Amino acid sequence: MRPYLIRRAMWGTLLIWIGVMMVVEEPAGVASLGAGIILLVGALLRRAMGMQAGFVLTVAGALLVFFGVSDLNGEDTSIPLFAVVLIAIGAFIIARGIGYARGGGPTIEIRRFYETRYGGRHRPPDDQV
Repeated sequence: MRPYLIRRAMWGTLLIWIGVMMVVEEPAGVASLGAGIILLVGALLRRAMGMQAGFVLTVAGALLVFFGVSDLNGEDTSIPLFAVVLIAIGAFIIARGIGYARGGGPTIEIRRFYETRYGGRHRPPDDQV
């Protein structure tokens, strides 16, 4: 499976989920629980295929699942979700910047995927596109 297919499927599913949750009446916590599960499954699939799972996706997915379950249980969480997500994204941007400064980045990940899959080529042969 190509690396971008997982990302597209995950974001497409997430947008459909958000749209459905805007139309349908649901108990408190179901929307965030579903969105968190979608993000975590996308990160786990990327990790299972040997690709780097995004830090923001993993943290945001775990937070959404946590807040969704606590809302379904009727617990009052006094931590503002939006603030926690912003802090996690900011930390990710800083960490990613440090990684780019050391010569890392997503281009290397994709190149390694194609090199191992297609025998040293940086893209699939024309008959497999």
